[in-house]
Amino acid sequence: MPRWRKITFYVLAALMLAMILGFLWPILMFVVLAWLPIDTWQAMFPGEDINAGFVVHRIHVLAEGLIFWGLAIGVGLQLWKPRKRQAPMLQALAVVVAFLVIGLASGSFVAEEEILFVAGVALLALLHPVRERFYRFGKPDAAMAGLAVLAAVPGAFFIIDHIDKQRINLAGDEHAEFAHWAAMAVFSTVLILWGLIGSTDLTGWRVTAWLAGVSAATYGVSSLVFPTMPSTVDIGWAIAAIAWGVAYIVLAERRTRSTALRSMNAAARGVNSEVGAA
Repeated sequence: MPRWRKITFYVLAALMLAMILGFLWPILMFVVLAWLPIDTWQAMFPGEDINAGFVVHRIHVLAEGLIFWGLAIGVGLQLWKPRKRQAPMLQALAVVVAFLVIGLASGSFVAEEEILFVAGVALLALLHPVRERFYRFGKPDAAMAGLAVLAAVPGAFFIIDHIDKQRINLAGDEHAEFAHWAAMAVFSTVLILWGLIGSTDLTGWRVTAWLAGVSAATYGVSSLVFPTMPSTVDIGWAIAAIAWGVAYIVLAERRTRSTALRSMNAAARGVNSEVGAA
């Protein structure tokens, strides 16, 4: 890898992470804040205009927080041994691609800063030291890939429904005004993409697998805790989302242990061969 490309990659990764944390920190915090009552928000941010009406956006901002944590983690990990962080790089790229595609489909996400994020992460992927590995991976884990494909079936209906809501953009619809319907379509899209990326043998796949599982389970729990909020699902689908997330993580951990065991056995065979040769 040329020295100029290496330096440019690390500088860009640092700048992108700073931008994500700087511009999106209020939304990132809502992964925690979304679970708190409105009076706690008002006490924590006395200078902000936070009123009871904002409660209806609770699930939407929670989902956005999960999306952007996936972006921040994926970009941030590139600052340390990026060759071993291939899946997290694709995880971040999946976020900006989903925003771009859903934005075009729904007529939202046209702000300059959004284009900047898309261009920055895309450039980071192009400069990645092992970018050729992004499309040259081995056979995915069948069970994990199967779960991701399974999630894509109801996910597709969810995505189409929310794109339609965003495109209709009824007068007085704050969710459309803030592009929250489109954001939920992005959330469903990245969950599926993260599930597929996590099933590959790309280095760092375990990070993406955990992100997919935790995000799905978190959405399911939020639907149970706040059942009347927009974009939640009924109790059956909420439990299914939780079960999917837990099952995906269990499969990821089983795969991790299986891989570690194979490595240990291979090392032991190598030692035994050396002893026998001696």
